[in-house]
Amino acid sequence: MVDLQFVVDSSSSVNRINKNFPHAKDFIKHVSSIFDLRNQGVRVGVVKYSTAVSLEIEIGSINSQNDFNNAVDAIGQSFKNFK
Repeated sequence: MVDLQFVVDSSSSVNRINKNFPHAKDFIKHVSSIFDLRNQGVRVGVVKYSTAVSLEIEIGSINSQNDFNNAVDAIGQSFKNFK
């Protein structure tokens, strides 16, 4: 069993220069697609942070790549800076 937890920076500093937040979400979807989420041998989740930490997708809560991709697409950016 593999638990794969993605941690993504959603602060405004990620967006200042070249709008990297969408690229980070694409990276998460790409890396997760390498694994088979259907057989529960690999469980994935996503946490985002800016001024606070937020559990976006609990590890093991999604069992299909399509559902995981949709959940990742739904993650919004916080646009706050952390100190």
